[in-house]
Amino acid sequence: MKILNRAVIYLLVVLCLSLYASTGIAKSKKDKKAPKTPGDVIFDTTANPGDGAIDVNLNFIAGGGKSDTAIDDGVGGNVINITDFQVLSRNIAQDPNQLKLFVGASQNTIADDRFGTDDQNTQFADGGHLFDLDRLRSIADWMSSGALAGKTILSNGTYGTISYLQFLKNIRDGITMYGLVRVQIPLELGASDCDSNKSDCTMNALGASGNSDLYGLCQSTAGLCSCAATTDADIKVGDTICGITMSATSRIKVRGSLFWDFVASQDSADTGLNQGDPIPLANLPFVPRELYFKVIIPIQVNWEHDLDDDGAMDNMDYIKQISDAGTDGATLTNKLDYLRVPASSKADYEYYTGVVLTKGVFDALDIPSQYHLMMATGYTTSWVEAFQKLGINGSDWTSIPGINPPLSLPNGVTGAITLNDVRSDSFEDIPAYLYSGGLIDMHDHVSISGMLYVPQGMELEAKKDYVRQYVIGAVVVRDTFFIEAKTGTVTVFSSDPSSYSTALLSASAAAAVTPGTFVPSIPVFEGSGGGSSPDPDVDDGGAPGSCYTGCAEGSGSGPGSAAAPPGPAGARRWIEVRPNGG
Repeated sequence: MKILNRAVIYLLVVLCLSLYASTGIAKSKKDKKAPKTPGDVIFDTTANPGDGAIDVNLNFIAGGGKSDTAIDDGVGGNVINITDFQVLSRNIAQDPNQLKLFVGASQNTIADDRFGTDDQNTQFADGGHLFDLDRLRSIADWMSSGALAGKTILSNGTYGTISYLQFLKNIRDGITMYGLVRVQIPLELGASDCDSNKSDCTMNALGASGNSDLYGLCQSTAGLCSCAATTDADIKVGDTICGITMSATSRIKVRGSLFWDFVASQDSADTGLNQGDPIPLANLPFVPRELYFKVIIPIQVNWEHDLDDDGAMDNMDYIKQISDAGTDGATLTNKLDYLRVPASSKADYEYYTGVVLTKGVFDALDIPSQYHLMMATGYTTSWVEAFQKLGINGSDWTSIPGINPPLSLPNGVTGAITLNDVRSDSFEDIPAYLYSGGLIDMHDHVSISGMLYVPQGMELEAKKDYVRQYVIGAVVVRDTFFIEAKTGTVTVFSSDPSSYSTALLSASAAAAVTPGTFVPSIPVFEGSGGGSSPDPDVDDGGAPGSCYTGCAEGSGSGPGSAAAPPGPAGARRWIEVRPNGG
């Protein structure tokens, strides 16, 4: 198990987070004739029971909708706003541990208001990106530069840096893309659709006023705007974009990482950007909705456990069934079904514990461990598949020109990159689904394994009947985040710290980190052999692998004991969504 990088763990933060979800009994995604009922949002916190499901710098407010917090404006979305939701956590007071259910706006699941205090999140005070996006761009550019000629078995336009037109064709045809897929999304200088009644039209994404050189969705067809998102940026069945018409089988499918990157559509002496250059946050509008993309087709990034290939993780309804078994504060003791454990969970369990997960071993586990094993992750298997399809070996990966420091692998790996190599803490993790700005809105099935990063706004809205939206890893969003669950839908957040624990921060974000401020997450198993806790002060009862998903209360990233100085005036506030404290 990776020893989690203290900075990365605690840097999973989002500003002005506004969440709304109504809960009820969700019907099966296959039961189209079932009565329509409200949807459910479920946080799995079994790995780090001492941490809240949502760690906030702002106040928690129950009820209401996104209009109450002006998410559309990007200036007033400064509260968490959930009508009702569920959190399933590990009750370490019990031996063996039991599964505890929290329903609604429970103080057990929400951290206190911290903005303006010594414990506030300050890593993003400079308003820059969390991750080194230039590093990721260079990796994608290398993949598509011809460096893999003679190695890859894939068609051009399905890996590395690709155009918006190539991206749309792949979506239309449901073609899987591999590796670090960087999609160049062209924007036009001066085309920002700013509503002066709502915000300062010269305010940029850093929160600074006086910048008139802002980019927006294309209004012309010049340069790269010949194929680009315009005021109608929806991607949905029946829509035709750049001559590409989406069908019922269209979907976004990526093994590795998907990076939506805003670039300049033309050369500009005013901004100094040339056609195709990435647009910095200083030249993006403050209001996320001015760069609004709505995706109403399935999104699958490193998906796993989707045996019927409908775009949804198969265990979603079973997870909901478990959460329905009790009331707020109830401790659940019903044993779970071994036959429902995904293959990926079994493989990870064996890697981290050295024990094969047979039915007998599974039945001996405590209920929280059984529950967490229901959460499939495809992060490692997807990256290994991408390396195989692209013909990338260890020597290739660690010697990409211009990458400094080089990408890391376990020492001595020069040939094929294996699952254990990707699982290792020597492998540099890459965020699975990320944007360089704007607002992304997801309405259909979502299945994402790894870290989801949006520097401005995101809406995760299960709006279609019986949609299943699933993220295992972590969610990092700044400015606005809106969750809505309707009509028998299910949304699940869980955690896979090993999918992001070694992601490289940007220089500015790393410089803002005070190591003493962070409490590192305790690795759940080090080496092999079950039956021993990762924390010598925690008694795990001796059951094989009983601490697989964590037993140490407060492990993960807490607020930290060291005082953190307040950010500068006007600094953007962040909030963290961390289902397992990862």
